[in-house]
Amino acid sequence: MKREPLYQIKENHRLQGPYFLMVLVGLPASQAGQFLNVLCQADDRFLLRRPISINRTVGHDTHLVYKVIGAGTELLSQRKPGEYLDVLGPLGRGWMIEDRSQKTGDSSQEQHILVGGGIGIAPLLGLAEVLVGQGKKVTALLGGRTKEDVICVKEFEALGGEVLISTDDGSCGEQCLVTELLAKKTPPCSHLYTCGPKPMMKAVAQMAQKHQVPCQVSLEEMMGCGLGGCVCCVCATKYGYQKICAEGPVFKAEEIIW
Repeated sequence: MKREPLYQIKENHRLQGPYFLMVLVGLPASQAGQFLNVLCQADDRFLLRRPISINRTVGHDTHLVYKVIGAGTELLSQRKPGEYLDVLGPLGRGWMIEDRSQKTGDSSQEQHILVGGGIGIAPLLGLAEVLVGQGKKVTALLGGRTKEDVICVKEFEALGGEVLISTDDGSCGEQCLVTELLAKKTPPCSHLYTCGPKPMMKAVAQMAQKHQVPCQVSLEEMMGCGLGGCVCCVCATKYGYQKICAEGPVFKAEEIIW
């Protein structure tokens, strides 16, 4: 992890509803699934940073998709291109991706299913790009309360894999929970990855255990320092309490005590 105080904002605009896309220039290389700890405003009102998942990396640009849910992220949404942002990162452990094509010569038979809910969809896009780049088959199951909560659909579709959508109110895709879409898909499946509301991830983890499918979860939590020093973002695991910012945010699903 390299620490630089300021990075220039290249873009910052609304995607849909309360969701925004910010593009930062020149950050150190990141691993899919890592996050940045962002200082929304450099004044005494906002001392704590906001952890924001890295959506994807395009050349030297780092894309962040974030949701405006309070005063801090509201201020972040008002930042202008050309301004500089105080950022720590990339931080944490990202998705654990094994490139089996290097061992077997063929990874095209592997079926990887990504299950995202709301803002939890954001860190799955970079993962999908890596998997597709390795020649793996990727299916994205994207869910939200309404169509406004189902983000990055065009970007997933551009990768060429199957994209299925669900919404609670039926405003987009099937009117059901995204886990119901998953129930129709497993088995067969080689790997599962999920990020979103905790009940959704717990249900995905239970399906993975039932069908003996390897599963990774990216946990979401409020953080203080983002570096493992304040110990305020712990989760219970089979190996004791672990810090989401340092040992995670990605964990093997079977490690988590839900």
